Amino acid sequence: MCLINRLHTKPLIMLESFIILITGIVHLVFGFILKFKKFNEFKVFALFDSSPLFDFSFESNCQNKTAVIFHTWAGRIEIVHNYEDDYYYDETIIKDETDIKKINGTYFCYKNISYKDLLNNGQIIKKGSECPLKYHKNCGKLDTLEQELCIKDNEKCPLYDAGIGNKSNDENYIYNETFNVYYNNENYNKENKTIIGKLILNEGQPCYNSNEKLWRQFDFEEAGKTHLKCVIEIFGKSNDDRYEYKGNISYKKLYEDNLDFECQKIVLDNINGNEKVSFLKKNFWE
Repeated sequence: MCLINRLHTKPLIMLESFIILITGIVHLVFGFILKFKKFNEFKVFALFDSSPLFDFSFESNCQNKTAVIFHTWAGRIEIVHNYEDDYYYDETIIKDETDIKKINGTYFCYKNISYKDLLNNGQIIKKGSECPLKYHKNCGKLDTLEQELCIKDNEKCPLYDAGIGNKSNDENYIYNETFNVYYNNENYNKENKTIIGKLILNEGQPCYNSNEKLWRQFDFEEAGKTHLKCVIEIFGKSNDDRYEYKGNISYKKLYEDNLDFECQKIVLDNINGNEKVSFLKKNFWE
């Protein structure tokens, strides 16, 4: 009787093990698909809300234009001592989170018109199609689908290229000697030119997951920790090679230009001046 039970039990155990294994694989696969779906949905929404850099210029104040945000400094940690119901306790709060908007003392200013609005206006057309009468000027390739952007005849095309450094000998660029930065002029007519979708600062090649920033911490009071290696992989890729390197700038200069005095006191004493971040551009991608 025991032998018969054992004979029946062994295949049953094998079957149960197989079912558990398959269930685990299914959960893994579906979990990845759901995460990847959410990741792609986020990217699509971000694309629709983003804008080409229209009417681009370097300014001391953007006034009625929008300033490019290259990075957001995570802020500083402050310990607050509280007393409540005869009980003392400490609370950790984060203060002074700051958008990094200045490079070498200047703002990168542009007029914001979202991809979604351009699409609704009929300004985005298939490659080789004819621009509508109202927006008759073709500015060239806008995204990975090789769709093209149309604007009014009296308007300037949005930004194609920008960087830190000297491009003054190239007739395609406007170079600002004071700020050591440059961008393309209206004569820019390079082959396969594509409109810029994003400008960022990052220590090295950016992560494929755009929420994962590569940045350095200089003091324990900083809210952001040092993170210099991408963790999340999408189809085996952790770094996004679609970004193009366009120069670099020191943390010291960035923090002097963008942080208030209280925050500068925290970080500047710990920076030797040689630590740099990359300035990178990316076109519109899905």
